[in-house]
Amino acid sequence: MNIEQQLRDALRPEEPDAGFATRLQSRIAAQAAVPAAPTINSRRRWLLPTALAATLLLAVGIAQQVGLRNEQRREQQRELYAHEQLMQALAITSSRLDNVHRHLKRDFLEE
Repeated sequence: MNIEQQLRDALRPEEPDAGFATRLQSRIAAQAAVPAAPTINSRRRWLLPTALAATLLLAVGIAQQVGLRNEQRREQQRELYAHEQLMQALAITSSRLDNVHRHLKRDFLEE
């Protein structure tokens, strides 16, 4: 037998047996009834983008917290500086008022 004849015999169409169509339809119905479980690949496909999004949100949240704390620290420093300036101004005012009071007291006592 030559190779061409073997190839024709192997590729010759054949009629399926009598129960083939019934078996095929029952298999198709059985597979359609069971929902397909997500494959590992479909889960992994979402894992990296989800992890990146979560990391980005976490980084933005941390950056906002750090910025807020820095702003609060600057505000406290401004308040402390303003308080120190006020205390210095009150000390100067008190000293000047004491001088005026002494001069007035001396001037009235001399009369």
